[in-house]
Amino acid sequence: MAADLAADRRFALLTRSRQQEELYIRALYALFVATPDEVIHIVSDATPNSFSAMYKKVNKSIFGGKGLLDVVQPGLTYGTFSAMAQINSAAHASFSTMMQVIVLGPDPEFLKPYKNGGYFDHISVYCHYLNNIQKLFKAGKTKPEVSTELIDWHLPKNLHAAQAAAAAGRVKKSEKAVAELPGQGQ
Repeated sequence: MAADLAADRRFALLTRSRQQEELYIRALYALFVATPDEVIHIVSDATPNSFSAMYKKVNKSIFGGKGLLDVVQPGLTYGTFSAMAQINSAAHASFSTMMQVIVLGPDPEFLKPYKNGGYFDHISVYCHYLNNIQKLFKAGKTKPEVSTELIDWHLPKNLHAAQAAAAAGRVKKSEKAVAELPGQGQ
């Protein structure tokens, strides 16, 4: 997605937007929600294998019902939408996705969450959480113990803190890169 952004491939950028959300939700579902038979079905790639259904269960059991993908919100100029409907539409490269890129794409606000790093901070939190899950299991924690920690991480105050930490890390890394440029900082 960063390469798409750098190359101004707006349609490609938008059509990839579901992948990170889906991979994270599927991982949490398989690790903490699914029955052993459901895990076998998920990894077989057999259908049905609905991301939306998995999200609803993860949202209820891990996010405490506070997840935002299914929340219906007012549209920019009229109507309503949900993030889930949006990323599903984008993932299937729908006509409405193409129109969104044509109509909203030229607006600098359209790419702002990508260009200012906010979107990538969001995704880095997912990576951080998955790495921590792995470390906890390697340290001998049980599934219920790890699940309890995971639920705590997703409390709004903790999730906001994790996103702020990711943003601070990104800014620090960017400042360090600028300082290391020839003629800078020395």
